Amino acid sequence: MTWEPYGEIQARNQRDGLARGPGRHCRPNREDHLEMMRNRQRTVLRWIHIVFSIPVLGYIYSPFEQLPQYAGTVRFVAVPIMAISGLWMWKGHVFKRLTYHTPGGVSKNP
Repeated sequence: MTWEPYGEIQARNQRDGLARGPGRHCRPNREDHLEMMRNRQRTVLRWIHIVFSIPVLGYIYSPFEQLPQYAGTVRFVAVPIMAISGLWMWKGHVFKRLTYHTPGGVSKNP
C-alpha cells in the first residue's frame, strides 16, 4: 500500500466520511486491488491445473483394460484444460498485452 502521513490520511478519511480506528488509516489503491486480483487468478489457475492433472495420472497409471472407459474424457477435456491453464500461467501477460487496447487503438499496458 502507498504510504501517506497519518495526518493527511486522517483528514481525508474525515472528509470522505470513512470510519476511523485500528487498521483504517490507509485505503487500498488501484494497484493493490489489481495485485490481489492477479494473486487470486494465479491461485485459481494453479488449482485448475492440479485438479485436471489427476485424470491424466489415472490414465497413465491405470491398467490397459480400463483405458477405453475414460480415454475420451482425458483426451478431449482434461488435457486441453491443462494445456490452456498452463499456457495462461506461463504467457498470459503476453496475451493480455496483445488484446487489451483502449478505444483509440493505443495499448494501456506499456
